[in-house]
Amino acid sequence: MPDTGGANVPALNDLLSSWGIALGDRVFEGDFTLGDHDMYYGSGTTIARFPESGIIISEKLKDQG
Repeated sequence: MPDTGGANVPALNDLLSSWGIALGDRVFEGDFTLGDHDMYYGSGTTIARFPESGIIISEKLKDQG
């Protein structure tokens, strides 16, 4: 298990911007179910912007902030 982690969200947002996608600046975690699969989202950001023609599956998670 690494001592540090994360991603360069500003650089990822620069890359994703040409597709109309942006990541947020808040961090979330939590359990959820997708179909018959129980999942755990350990820690990560949200999708702040996404094209209206796209499909997003969402779930309410705990804000780590």
